[in-house]
Amino acid sequence: MKKYYIIILLIALFFYACAGSNKDNIKQEVALRDLGEALMAQGKYNAALFEFTRALEKYSKDPYLHNSIGLVYLAKKKLNLAELHFQKALDLKPDYPDAMNNLGIVYIEQKQIDYAIKCFKKVTNNLIYAAPHKPLTNLGMAYFIKKNYLISIDYYEKAIEIKPDYSIAQRGLARVYITMGKIDKAIDLLNKTMKQAPYFAEACYDLAEAYRLKSDFENALTNYQRVIRITPSSPLAKKARQQIDIINNNSILIIQ
Repeated sequence: MKKYYIIILLIALFFYACAGSNKDNIKQEVALRDLGEALMAQGKYNAALFEFTRALEKYSKDPYLHNSIGLVYLAKKKLNLAELHFQKALDLKPDYPDAMNNLGIVYIEQKQIDYAIKCFKKVTNNLIYAAPHKPLTNLGMAYFIKKNYLISIDYYEKAIEIKPDYSIAQRGLARVYITMGKIDKAIDLLNKTMKQAPYFAEACYDLAEAYRLKSDFENALTNYQRVIRITPSSPLAKKARQQIDIINNNSILIIQ
């Protein structure tokens, strides 16, 4: 009987040790993933990728890790690698809406718009997804690219209805209005967006463009200059400077 109890005790100690080891492994995995995500948020993509790769050596079956790696590759425009990791995340966790949404963004970048739409619609059909405004906004963008403007507007409006201050959807809707020649509606919406998100450089540039199209050059210049203040070294700031030069040169020609 004593021998029997010793065996039971040894088995219990073995499982306790395994449980402790698993907890330590999970903590280490989460720590590496958190570090990588913090670096990614700072735009340090190579450093983030290094930490994620370290984690992947031990935790290759973590769908969240594959999604994070996919996001780094997406930011670095390594679209084939991004697609590979988002797909791997979905293989490991088929009901992973963030990975499906991100895969759709890859397809947008690859100009495979119909595949992107399928991904975004799968996410919108997930009734427990906490951020449905994101795939709805992406559907608005996809249909905008396909020049189906009325459908695009419908999806953008649905996204804004769910999250009224979602500046990305507001900007997307304003771009549709500009393309359709509804400049005043675009200006009103973009001014609202800039109040909510004053450092949203892309929306500010679109606002400047809308004013330029309306021949309101004073407000156009104000917003081009604002773009430069927000993001002085970016390609967008370079475009803003070019537009400022064009407006100023045209003004000189008119005065002469």
